[in-house]
Amino acid sequence: MNRTLTQRHPGAPDRSPHLSRRSAMQLVTAGLAVWTAGAWAASAQSDAFPVRPIRMVIPFPPSGAADLVGRLYAKALAELSGQPVVPDNRPGASGLIGAQNVLASARDGYSLLIGSSSTLAVNAATAKSLPYDPLTDFVPVGVLATGPVVLVTGASSGIKSFEDLVQKAQAHPKTLNLGTGSTALQLQAEWLNETVGMKMTTIPYKGGSEVASALLANAVDVGMLDVSAAHALIRSGKLRGLALGASQPLASLPGVPTTAQLGVRGYTGESWIVAAVAAGTPDHVVDYYATVLAKAAKLRSTQDWLRERDLGYVYRTAAQTKALIAADIALYKQLVDRLGIPKV
Repeated sequence: MNRTLTQRHPGAPDRSPHLSRRSAMQLVTAGLAVWTAGAWAASAQSDAFPVRPIRMVIPFPPSGAADLVGRLYAKALAELSGQPVVPDNRPGASGLIGAQNVLASARDGYSLLIGSSSTLAVNAATAKSLPYDPLTDFVPVGVLATGPVVLVTGASSGIKSFEDLVQKAQAHPKTLNLGTGSTALQLQAEWLNETVGMKMTTIPYKGGSEVASALLANAVDVGMLDVSAAHALIRSGKLRGLALGASQPLASLPGVPTTAQLGVRGYTGESWIVAAVAAGTPDHVVDYYATVLAKAAKLRSTQDWLRERDLGYVYRTAAQTKALIAADIALYKQLVDRLGIPKV
């Protein structure tokens, strides 16, 4: 049997089903380009933040300083991010309950803690065993507000001035009681008592709003409050300001002297409110919060609100905010040791 073999002419193109090396490389290059573009798009989509509502955990009751400042920034953050920001009050144990709630949540940035001096500094000095480390379990993303503390009494109280309070407290030790809404304010009160030689019985409340209610009902003799929580009540005449823990008088509270004006030396009363996320939150989320909260603080509406309540704002980086917290932890630990305050 004869077989006819077909041979390709040397000049004819190769029509075999096999790819040339150049064609194969072109296909591989195109495939890599498509895969890279898809991977980049997926990565960009996963890094997008925020894409759903943010929960703002406020570890104190409504109407206190942390709550008021938190809600101020919640509104501004919602406007700047385009996502709802939902305040979630989790009061109790000077902020410990709210802090733990954030740590128990996913480390994705969608649970933002509004921390105070109590939550992130004082608890570290007064607790026998704190279930979190403020410096390693949280990442601060900025200071939201700072302000002085103020010693107040009810308008119908028989205590007419700071000098009157000191005289009564020294003449009758432990007969007057002093309400505080956080461990930070309790330490501030004990510090002031030690400095001027007063002895009063400290009564803890869950927040500044409860202290204010007790003062209005004459259930407590005096109270130590953040100025933002007491400002409106002093201006309306419902509370009487006795002493302000600021270095300078406040123009909006002209009748309230500073501790320096009263001759008190070695005492400064200031508190702060910060925002923080749980450690392990992605870096790009931490950077986002640091940037957007700084923008929120510079809004005219935010500045006006803070100014009207005698609160201040100074931009601090995350590292500077952490340094502020660390410095106050050291300060409060010294106070606890010096005053002999038992840890609980």
